[in-house]
Amino acid sequence: MSASGANPASRGSVLARYGDVLAAAVPELAGHARAVAFDADTGRLDVVPDAPAYGTKLRWSAPKLIAAEPPLSAPTGPVKTRETASAGYQRALEAHWSAAPERHLDPAIAEAYERQTKALRERREHAVFGDQPHAGPPALADVRAQRPEAMRRPANRRAQAERAQPAPAGVTRRAS
Repeated sequence: MSASGANPASRGSVLARYGDVLAAAVPELAGHARAVAFDADTGRLDVVPDAPAYGTKLRWSAPKLIAAEPPLSAPTGPVKTRETASAGYQRALEAHWSAAPERHLDPAIAEAYERQTKALRERREHAVFGDQPHAGPPALADVRAQRPEAMRRPANRRAQAERAQPAPAGVTRRAS
């Protein structure tokens, strides 16, 4: 069954109101089924009937229950934030921040972080550029000039390897 307009804060409210909604919509089921869980994200309400016959009646009455369910309303009034909270809250927050210990980064941890970052950068550059010395990324024109040859080499090797193997039965190779 769906609970229209439900939000996570209303989860308990839906479960608590189920008995009243059931009694108003389908009085003969009152006291014979109880709500056990509500998923606000999907609007699914899990109900456990006392007996299979009550479950069947409940399934047949689902449209009535959904129509009878009063919509959940959002709270009215201004929303409170840290900036608009009471003076007492502001004082408590200030006390908390003044008592909270400062975060100090251990120099050994900072050094290890830098060392690992440098090693990862070198590893990445080695994977891209190999052992060739370089002064940053290559120019785009150089990459484009090398690409056709780099693509032809593996294709040529594969073609040579295929030519070196005997042709399968029934297949004739043309001369290249």
